[in-house]
Amino acid sequence: NHLPVDPLLGGVLQVIKTTPRGLVNRGELVPYTLTVRNTLSSAIPSIDVVDRMPAGFGYREGTATLDGVSAEPQRDGRDLVWTALSFAPNEERTITLALGVGAGVREGDHDNLAFARNPGTGTALSNIGQATVRLMPDELFDCSDLIGKVFDDQNGSPSS
Repeated sequence: NHLPVDPLLGGVLQVIKTTPRGLVNRGELVPYTLTVRNTLSSAIPSIDVVDRMPAGFGYREGTATLDGVSAEPQRDGRDLVWTALSFAPNEERTITLALGVGAGVREGDHDNLAFARNPGTGTALSNIGQATVRLMPDELFDCSDLIGKVFDDQNGSPSS
């Protein structure tokens, strides 16, 4: 009897990560969609799908769905993990979730990454999907103007 024990090769799953938001502000929720497709004509059992949040972003509990059904991920630091997912031949599965932009996040680009891995070995079985958002300064709080006068008292005389 031959039992296949050959490891799955990388690239058997295709991961696409998207967001409808390009520009965000602190405190906002950012929706993400993660699409994972089996590129093989055979089934792939028990795969982990990992979503790596940008630093300072936080998962909004209760927002995750898998194929339209509520599916809370396991948390591991900045990683959100959906475990033991199986894929039929050529099947495509969709995960949606929302992340909040934390108060300490700096202005600039922030990448949200996603990939599929073999849970036993941790080996990547897909490309790395990426969705980037740019944190813009808040017009009211980050770009404030000061109005007034400055007096340089060079001789140190007391003011009247």
